[in-house]
Amino acid sequence: PLFKGTINARLALSDILNRPFHISLLADPGGGKTTLLKWLAAGCFSDNKDTAFDLATVDLFPLWIKCRDINFSANPTILDIIADIPHRAEMDGYSDAKDIFMRTVQMHMQNGTALLLIDGLDEINTDKDRAGFIKKLNRFVHLYPNVNVIITSRIAGYYTLIKNYLEKFSNYKISAFQDSDIERLCEAWYAQIVGTTAEIQKRAKTLAYNIIQHPRIRALAVNPLLLTTLLLVERRVGRLPAKRSSLYSEAIQVLLETWNLEAREPIDLDEARYQLAYIAYFMMKSTKKEITRKELIELLISARKDLTGYISGTESYTSFIDKVEKRSALLIQKGYAMVDNSGEPEPIYEFQHLTFQEYLAAYAIKNKCYSDAK
Repeated sequence: PLFKGTINARLALSDILNRPFHISLLADPGGGKTTLLKWLAAGCFSDNKDTAFDLATVDLFPLWIKCRDINFSANPTILDIIADIPHRAEMDGYSDAKDIFMRTVQMHMQNGTALLLIDGLDEINTDKDRAGFIKKLNRFVHLYPNVNVIITSRIAGYYTLIKNYLEKFSNYKISAFQDSDIERLCEAWYAQIVGTTAEIQKRAKTLAYNIIQHPRIRALAVNPLLLTTLLLVERRVGRLPAKRSSLYSEAIQVLLETWNLEAREPIDLDEARYQLAYIAYFMMKSTKKEITRKELIELLISARKDLTGYISGTESYTSFIDKVEKRSALLIQKGYAMVDNSGEPEPIYEFQHLTFQEYLAAYAIKNKCYSDAK
C-alpha cells in the first residue's frame, strides 16, 4: 500500500501502474523499497497470477539498476548502464550475450514492455554524480516515453536534492504496516521458517497479538525491517524477551550484525554500541531528537577520547555514520536543514525510533560511557 504525495490515503500498487508509468517510491530505511522492486522483478517472470500480484506486469521485461553499483567515473548514459547488466550478471563468458540482451531490451523499449527499476537514487554519493544521473534519466524518459520506470529513494533528502530535478515522475510513499499487515507477515514468516501446522500458525497469531498489544513494540513493528528484526529475535531466543531492555538489546544486535550485509562491511558490535550509546546519551541530555552531521562527528571525536579502551578509532567518522545508517538503520538521515550562513543544507540525523535512543542512552549511563555519567 502507498500514499500519494501528502495525501493520507492508502492505494494499492496496482492502482498506479497504468502504463506507461514513471514513479518514485519513497520510504525510510527498512520500509521495503528494495524488497518491493525485487518482488516486482520476480513477478514479471512468474506464472502465479494470484490476487497479491494482480498488477498486469507479468508481460513486462524488468531491468534492474542498483545506483550504488554504477561506475560514475566512466560517465555512462542510462543505455550504457543497462547494457552493462550482463557483465554485472557475470555473463561475460557468453560472447554474444550483450548483443542478444540489447536487442531484447530494444524490442521491449519499443513495445512499451520494458520495466526499468532503479534502486537507491539517494545512495549516489556525490551531488555531481547524482545531478548528472538525474539529468540523463530525464533525457532517457523524454527519448523513450513508453519505457516504464520505477525509482526508489529514502524520504530524507528526496524533496531537497532530487524531486525538483526529476521530470514526469509521480511520488508515492510506502505506507507503514497496519495491524492486519503485522499479523500476515508473522503468519507468513512462521509458515516459511517453522511450518504450516495449525499449532504453529496459532503461535504466529499469538506472537502478532502480543506485538500489537504493546504500543512501544508495535511502534517498531510498523516498519517491515524492524518487524522482521523482532521475528529474528523471537526465532533466536525462542520467544520475545519479556523484559523490553533485553528485547531492544537483542534487536540492536540483529540490526548491526545481520541486516543488509551486502551494503557495507561488517560493523564491530561492541564499538558501534558504545558510540551509539554516547550519541544517544548526549541527545537525551540535550533534549534533542535531531542532530546535524557536523555534531555527530564532533560527538564521535569525543567518544573516542572518553572511551579509548573500548573503541579502536581505526574507522573514519563519516564511514561509521554511513555504515550504521546503511547496515542497521538505527541512526538515519531524516532530511536537511539550513543551520548556518554557508548557504548549504546540512544533513540531519535521528534515531529511527525513540525507543532505541532511550535504550542506548540508558546503556550509556549503566556502563559509564559518558564522562559526566561517571
